[in-house]
Amino acid sequence: MKQHTSYKVYFILPLLAFFVGCTPNANTYYNRQMQPIVTKYNVLFNGEEAFEIGKKALDEQYQDQFDEILPVEPIKNEW
Repeated sequence: MKQHTSYKVYFILPLLAFFVGCTPNANTYYNRQMQPIVTKYNVLFNGEEAFEIGKKALDEQYQDQFDEILPVEPIKNEW
């Protein structure tokens, strides 16, 4: 009988924590402190993902042009 009760506890506690933690109007100290941290790392993650997508697109589109002559301008010695 004791083991049956432990299964209920393992089921009910995470379920209760889920519903308490997901309330939309939770204005607790923990939520106020976690919001800036979550925002910071979401911005970093999304920035890195956008950078990788842009880099991949540039790598796919870029073609080397070895037949063009590079313009060279003479350097003036002003001594």
